[in-house]
Amino acid sequence: MTNKIIVVLFFSFIYCSCKKNSTNSPAQKLPPAIFVSGDNGKFFISYDTGLTWTEKTIGGDPNENIVNVLFFNSQLGYCVTVSTAAITNFFKTTDGGLSWSNSITTVFPMEYIAAGMSFPTPDNGYMAIVAGFAAGILYQTLDSGRTWALLNNFSSLISTVWNVFTIPQSSPKLLIMGISTPKPDWGTIIYSADGGASFIEAIDPVANRAFVNMFFADTNVGYATGFGGLIAKTMDGGQSWNIVSSNISTLINKSFFQDDNNGYLVGDKYILRTNDGLTTSPTIVYQDGNILWQSVYAYRQSVWVTGEDTTNKVPILLQSKDGGNTWSPNAYFMSKKSVRALFNIVPIATPTLNNYSQ
Repeated sequence: MTNKIIVVLFFSFIYCSCKKNSTNSPAQKLPPAIFVSGDNGKFFISYDTGLTWTEKTIGGDPNENIVNVLFFNSQLGYCVTVSTAAITNFFKTTDGGLSWSNSITTVFPMEYIAAGMSFPTPDNGYMAIVAGFAAGILYQTLDSGRTWALLNNFSSLISTVWNVFTIPQSSPKLLIMGISTPKPDWGTIIYSADGGASFIEAIDPVANRAFVNMFFADTNVGYATGFGGLIAKTMDGGQSWNIVSSNISTLINKSFFQDDNNGYLVGDKYILRTNDGLTTSPTIVYQDGNILWQSVYAYRQSVWVTGEDTTNKVPILLQSKDGGNTWSPNAYFMSKKSVRALFNIVPIATPTLNNYSQ
């Protein structure tokens, strides 16, 4: 498990408001732009569903990996990067990503790297940072990422934080994934309905596995994924979770659901698809033993999956135009030499529930 940890942590979520063409009717509305993050401080934007791409650099250390990005509208966005020296930085943009500034004053512990972030409002946000499998902590900011304070009022339930997810509301719901305190080496999820003032355990801890990410199809239905083919589903907004079968035993990094039933899950080797909300085990629609798939996004029948060829150290963007039945690599990235890995793919679109996390 540990030899995949650093790669697994490149989770990100990038969203902003999509500009509409005033000459288009609703039926002619264009699909959202697509944002892909990579290593070496690089990110890529496509405005034509992946046919052509624009390459940009985040700034700062050229060796930084862009591990988390999110947008609140077409102008305001946040970005977390991790350098090869394991230094975490926080960037802000006010011009839609054209330029970024690093205004953070908090220095995070050395060797800890960002695993995920979640902002229920532009001012209030959370960041999980980890150092190996046995060390992970949670920070909160109340000033848009300028300063961060350590949170540990849940230490009786979770000893090591792996990731965090919030559901925006007047008092945001807070979900923390990590390692159980009463049962060391067991993965768990804890839930807060009052913005982190109090917590309950939301799932029976799972032996020798851990959750690393979440996706919510709506305010009630959500999915958590992790090591060893681990999947859990909630039907009550995160208060309780039940394990569902994946029929695989490798890491599941990310998921993306177009509604309560139809979704894709990606990770080590496999791309999975479900059309029944994981009532039955998902179907393997693509597999490659050399690829660590990092992220997935779907729009109508088009599906994109990012990853890294861990043998040849080259970036991979795989695309399906028929709902995952057939796949082909994106030609632009096949010859791309400026990056070795692609981490996240997300739409630059009008904010939805998942826009505020990772």
